[in-house]
Amino acid sequence: MKTKILIVVLIISIGINIGVIFTVGYRWRQEKGRQKCSGLTTGQDYCWNRSALCKNLNLTSEQVPILEKYREELQSQTLPLREELRLKRLELFNLAKGEKNQDEKIDSLVNDIARLQSEIEKKVIQHSIKVKEVLDPEQQKKFNNLFQQALCPGGESLMPCGKSKMNGMR
Repeated sequence: MKTKILIVVLIISIGINIGVIFTVGYRWRQEKGRQKCSGLTTGQDYCWNRSALCKNLNLTSEQVPILEKYREELQSQTLPLREELRLKRLELFNLAKGEKNQDEKIDSLVNDIARLQSEIEKKVIQHSIKVKEVLDPEQQKKFNNLFQQALCPGGESLMPCGKSKMNGMR
C-alpha cells in the first residue's frame, strides 16, 4: 500500500516538475523573442521580422532592420501626439459627464482632437511612403493593398477606399 502511495506521489511530483519546466521554458522563449527587437524604445512587442506583414511581403533580412528603424522613428514621433490625444479625449469625456453645458470648451477640445488626429495621420502616411521606398515593386503592390485594407476595412461605405455603391450612378 505504501509503495502505491509513493508511486502516485512520485508521478504527481514528476507531472508538476514537467509543468514548471515547460512554463519556465515558454516564458524564457517569449523573453528571448522580445530581445530580438532590442533597442525598441516604445515598449511595444512588435517587430517587423515577426509580423504578418513581414511574411506577406517576403521581406529580406536587409529590409527588416531598416523598417524596424523607421517604425521606431514613427513611434517616437507619434507617442507625444497620442498621449496628448488621450488626455484631450479624457478631458472631453469628463466634460460630457458634467451637467453644465460648456460649448466653447467642447468645441475647442474637438478641434484639438481633430488637429492631433490629422498630425498623426500625416506622420503615418509619410511613414508608409518611406517604407515603400525600401520595398521592391511587387512588395509595394502588396503593401498598398494591405495598407488600404487597414485604413478602410470593408471599403464599401467609404468612397475613397474602394468601390462605392455610388460609383455606378455617375
